[in-house]
Amino acid sequence: NDTLLFFRKSLCRSMPLVRVGEDWVSGMYGYRYHFRKGAIDNGHNETANKCFCRKGNCLPAGLIDVTDCYYGFPIALSYPHFMEADETLIDSVEGIRPNPDIHTTHFIVNPESGLPLQLSVKMQINMALGDLNNIANCKLFSHTVLPMLWTDIYFDELPTSMATRFYIYLRVGPIAQTIFTYLFLIGGMSFILLSLASAFCIPKDIKLKEAAVWKEEAFRHQVVEKEMNKQRLKEATNNTKEMEVYYCSLLRTNEDTEEDSVLQRTLDSFEEVEV
Repeated sequence: NDTLLFFRKSLCRSMPLVRVGEDWVSGMYGYRYHFRKGAIDNGHNETANKCFCRKGNCLPAGLIDVTDCYYGFPIALSYPHFMEADETLIDSVEGIRPNPDIHTTHFIVNPESGLPLQLSVKMQINMALGDLNNIANCKLFSHTVLPMLWTDIYFDELPTSMATRFYIYLRVGPIAQTIFTYLFLIGGMSFILLSLASAFCIPKDIKLKEAAVWKEEAFRHQVVEKEMNKQRLKEATNNTKEMEVYYCSLLRTNEDTEEDSVLQRTLDSFEEVEV
């Protein structure tokens, strides 16, 4: 129920917004806001707005004097078709038919994020003319408020990509968070209960038996590992010995080679004598 403030430079002031209902846009929930009744008054009905009168001269009810914001041009803003304005303004111009269903400004704002889901700001631009008696052919318009045009600045819904992203953030995310919170809570409690049941309900001899089986398997694994290490060490030792013998056979000295040559010549000489 907080009052929101809407500021736009063209209004030269902030406008209060009040909550009037609720609505859904793009699958997201939002509060509907309208400008507070009398927000555009110049002090005729809302005395707090009297300070907005320019140089102490207040325009009729339902008009905002924005001359200072438009470089001195005599411009006044109102709701379309002088809605909520003084009756004299409505009667002074033909074709003025204010309709709240068409001409009311509204905002739809998501209360969780402050995201505007939809808005339509409708304002009318008027010329607030003063004394024109000294200007030829303009006397008819002296002290007259002439409606020029009214605008509707709006968007009906967010772009698809943004709407999808915020739908996940605001709708799917909280539901998923709640579900996972309860799942983790139930899982944690179940684990604690199973641990307590295991500690107090399972017979002690079964626990000891399971522990003994586990220790026996661990011992067997250690024994097998030791035997495999011994076998690998033995194989490595045999390979080393074979390599030593091989290399020793290759590393013969020159003296051994000469002795073999002398022995070979001696044997050859004996063979010649016999012949």
